[in-house]
Amino acid sequence: MRVATQTILQLSLLAAVQAASAQSPFAHLPDGPVAGVSLERFRYEDEGGITGVSFHLSRLRHNGGGPELGVTVFPQYLQAPALLMAPDAGVAFNISLPAATLLLRGGLSAFVGLGRGVNVFFPGAHVGGGALIHLDRRLALRADLLKRWYVIDGGTEPYWSFGLGFSILHQ
Repeated sequence: MRVATQTILQLSLLAAVQAASAQSPFAHLPDGPVAGVSLERFRYEDEGGITGVSFHLSRLRHNGGGPELGVTVFPQYLQAPALLMAPDAGVAFNISLPAATLLLRGGLSAFVGLGRGVNVFFPGAHVGGGALIHLDRRLALRADLLKRWYVIDGGTEPYWSFGLGFSILHQ
């Protein structure tokens, strides 16, 4: 029992020291380019969804705006053979917090399919938010939640997307 109590105290002390040291040199995420990869789930109303791999390129500016680029590729369609992707181009306003940044995002989107028997282009837009949470010196956890609208057959179709992944911070 005494060993368990000592171990818990040591772990608590270690966690407190790490938390204090992590906040002093990295009070805010550094300004500059941030590249990352996420798994992203696109959901259309109650009819299910599709999962893709996203690449993001952001430019962080402490409490300022910056460009936000991304592209999602849906690997399950590569066997068709077709390349189905969703590119995004927009801006993100950064709200800097200690060891995290919130991103208020918006911009243009599209749903593009190229391949054997598949040639589609649906333009659209997106709005939403994201967060980068500092994990290590150059690593951050990235989460995004976006509402998307695509113009399909003359009408507008709403989608939600949720992404979770990692980003490499500028040094």
